[in-house]
Order: sequence, then structure tokens, then C-alpha cells
Amino acid sequence: MRDDELTLDVPDVNRFGGCFVPKGEALTGSRTLTAGWTDLAQVAVPRARFRASPTGRPGARYVVKGDLVGVIRQSGNAMLVEYASGEGPTTKGWIGTDEARSIGAN
Repeated sequence: MRDDELTLDVPDVNRFGGCFVPKGEALTGSRTLTAGWTDLAQVAVPRARFRASPTGRPGARYVVKGDLVGVIRQSGNAMLVEYASGEGPTTKGWIGTDEARSIGAN
């Protein structure tokens, strides 16, 4: 593994539902990503809608409570995050700093 890679193992049960995994089903899996993340955070609100800029309007794409996102950078009360669903390309966008909590990956 390189210094800029992250392997995330999730041996847990989905307590929140969403993201193609119904509530109560296993989330166990592993995925290696290469990213310039500064931190790893878990979404703490029912639905955090992505914005195109730190002060932009919320769009249609979103992450749900319990999802893990890689934090790329922060600007004011917003952070640029990347979400990897495990299927297809990752999704990047801005969410509020109050919508996700660091899990101390930095």
C-alpha cells in the first residue's frame, strides 16, 4: 500500500439504511482508495446535500447519516468531501461542517 492510499474495512451492521444497503444488513467489505484526504468523517444528519461551492445552493445528490466521507479541505463552515459508494466513480461536493463529524483519521 502507498502512503496516499486508504483501505477501509467496515465490519458492522448498517444501523441507518440507505446507500443501496437496507437497514440491518451487513456493511462488511473493504475498499482501497487513492485520495488527498485530510480527514475521514461520518455524516451525522439524516441527509447532507452536496453543493457545488462552499456557499452554493444544495443540489440533488446527497449522503445519509452514517455514511463515511473523505474530507479534502475546509472553507468557512463547509468542507469539500468525497464519497465512495463502492459502485462506480466517487462523488465530490461541499457539505456543512456541522453535517459530519471527524472520526479521527488524520
